[in-house]
Amino acid sequence: MVYEFNTPEMHRAVDEAFRSERVDVLQCEYLQMAQFRRRGTFSILTAHETMSRNLKLGISSETEPLQKVRLFYHWMQMLPL
Repeated sequence: MVYEFNTPEMHRAVDEAFRSERVDVLQCEYLQMAQFRRRGTFSILTAHETMSRNLKLGISSETEPLQKVRLFYHWMQMLPL
């Protein structure tokens, strides 16, 4: 999931925001956005449980076996270690 948001455009946008503004606090919505934290800037990471719940519900309602396995794999990636 991190790779989906790991685009050159997103990195440029975050870098530009840090260059043009004084950033005191960076709030990273969702786990995959934590890659944009910056050393020396206080960061808040919000992990929305709804993502995990939505995937779990999707597994229950999916009828195609391969897609069910894919959803299960993504759900397992969201669980804490």
